[in-house]
Amino acid sequence: MKRNTLFVLCALVGLNAFAQMAGSASSSYKIRNDNPVTGAYNKGYKGFVDITPSLFPYDGIIFGIGAHTTHGYQFSPYFFAGAGIGINYNEDIYVPIFGELRFNLQNPNTHKNTPFIGMRIGIEAVCTGLYIDPFIGYRIPLGNSPTLNIGIGCQLMPPDPWDDELCPFISIHTGIEF
Repeated sequence: MKRNTLFVLCALVGLNAFAQMAGSASSSYKIRNDNPVTGAYNKGYKGFVDITPSLFPYDGIIFGIGAHTTHGYQFSPYFFAGAGIGINYNEDIYVPIFGELRFNLQNPNTHKNTPFIGMRIGIEAVCTGLYIDPFIGYRIPLGNSPTLNIGIGCQLMPPDPWDDELCPFISIHTGIEF
């Protein structure tokens, strides 16, 4: 009985291996993975979360910190568009609500680490002012997911709730994409 069970088990394993070999050789549809980087950068949903310490030379130096999240659609390996919200603190609390565009300067499917540029434009909900944040950065994959993003930006927003002018806060973007 043991001998028959062992024979049947070996035959099934052998047939399975043969079927996989034969199916891949005769199939006209082949899964192609020329990607030297782990994980493909495909179309679809993408999200970002980042922390942005910032400083502003305004009557001395004002230090701040912010946290932002953006969610949207990756249209190609190069182009992302989405919307987000954040909270910034630097002597006052600010809540920017924005649209974001990102453009990878190299194809992340063929280059492991890729530089990118981005722009956030929206409103500052507490001061009801304009919010603009152009930034540049570098993507560093940490395996299949997530990916570390490091960059520098210039957040333009009112220095306090009573000003109409936009002042530049130099910020360091550190976050992940998923």
